[in-house]
Amino acid sequence: MATDKIQFVDLQTQYQNLKAGIDAAIAKICARGDFILDEDVKLLETVIAIHATGAKPVLVDCDLQFYTIDPAAVERAITPRTKAIIPVHP
Repeated sequence: MATDKIQFVDLQTQYQNLKAGIDAAIAKICARGDFILDEDVKLLETVIAIHATGAKPVLVDCDLQFYTIDPAAVERAITPRTKAIIPVHP
């Protein structure tokens, strides 16, 4: 088998690009004291990025059938200090 046919995937670079995108997006919408609703079953990087802005991550239950954020749990978690909701699509 020729090695020129094998595609090299640089996972380290892909992860760094993902993290940079998450950090930039969250920094754009969050400020100190904001509450950001985030799914409790997902990447830890979003919670870290929220915390780094001074905002407070509020973890919301997941719908176990689809592994997406539970809309009823979101409604219960919204407060006047809630600035954003970070949903995940299947």
